[in-house]
Amino acid sequence: VISLFALAGVPPLAGFWSKIMLFGGALDAGSTIWWAPWLAIAGVLNSALSLAYYGWITRKMYFEGETEKRISEPKSVIAIMIFSIVFLVGFGVYPDPIIKFVEFAAPTLSLGIMP
Repeated sequence: VISLFALAGVPPLAGFWSKIMLFGGALDAGSTIWWAPWLAIAGVLNSALSLAYYGWITRKMYFEGETEKRISEPKSVIAIMIFSIVFLVGFGVYPDPIIKFVEFAAPTLSLGIMP
């Protein structure tokens, strides 16, 4: 469930900061590219639609009756899930290390297209 909310961009999870940077970049580009603000609006609407769908999935998982026998997960899967949750919440609360890395890597990965 936490991973779904991170995908939707719910604060304070890591997906929130990535969406803020994407939508902010689209709005900043609006001065030179006329359709960039519309792209940001489409992204916000997509995030809202995704959040509604993830809420539907969560309701199905937890609030509707079980039709199949529950299978216990191996400890390795539980450990990976715990690590992922710590990562998502940790970088949602303190995103600076990832943001600095991305700002450093972006010009190299864009092959000189970005200023």
